[in-house]
Amino acid sequence: MPKLISGNGRIPDPTLYSGHLGELMQKLEPSVRTELLSAAAFRRVSAGTVLISVGMDSTDLGYVISGTLAMTRIVDESRKHIIGLLVPTDLYCRLFDGSCDYSIEALTDAQVCCFDRGTFERILNQQPEAERLTLAHIMEQIDTARDWLMLISERKVIHRSAALLALLARRAAPVPFSNSTAVRLPLQRKELAQYLGTTPESLSRSFHQMQRLGVITIMDPQNFMILDLAALAALSGDDVGRDACRANRH
Repeated sequence: MPKLISGNGRIPDPTLYSGHLGELMQKLEPSVRTELLSAAAFRRVSAGTVLISVGMDSTDLGYVISGTLAMTRIVDESRKHIIGLLVPTDLYCRLFDGSCDYSIEALTDAQVCCFDRGTFERILNQQPEAERLTLAHIMEQIDTARDWLMLISERKVIHRSAALLALLARRAAPVPFSNSTAVRLPLQRKELAQYLGTTPESLSRSFHQMQRLGVITIMDPQNFMILDLAALAALSGDDVGRDACRANRH
């Protein structure tokens, strides 16, 4: 991960990045890559910063380099509810049309790459392979969101907790999907419990139960070591197992 010199600025050499951004840049012709980079900015944001507000028609398309962002909505006129998380390699903001019907807020200090949306859309229209890669990436994010809807509505707390750890482990080490993977929770326990539809106490009990089963080691309240990914997948259910298989096919 390249280091920022200071504040905001042009994105460094894209070949230094992994994930969708690096793959996309390598597929573009050099002249097209230069054009896209000329319309990009590499930014550092502080926790609590609202990047996009509800109803905003953003002129930028964002890509998360590090840190965690949240998609949030206000319910009951005052209570903020997290409806999704954005972690490294995720895109945010709509392409081609429409405004956001949710806010995007930095939950932690984060680094993002922001592209001029018009330039990005024009390049996708002209470069079929770039369009295919971007649409495939967006579909993966939609698949993950669908998995979470089912997990939150139908599973026990330990299933939801295991699913979260499995997804974070896959993001930390996508290929191969192996044991001894370090995972850091993207939220504090209170916010994470709200996201998973439970209480901090129930969430803590589920983590300690997984530790007693020899599936994980709790390093501290936010950091874990995954000891048995097969057992973790079994606890999390078939959907996360399918998600892991999707990752290993790429």
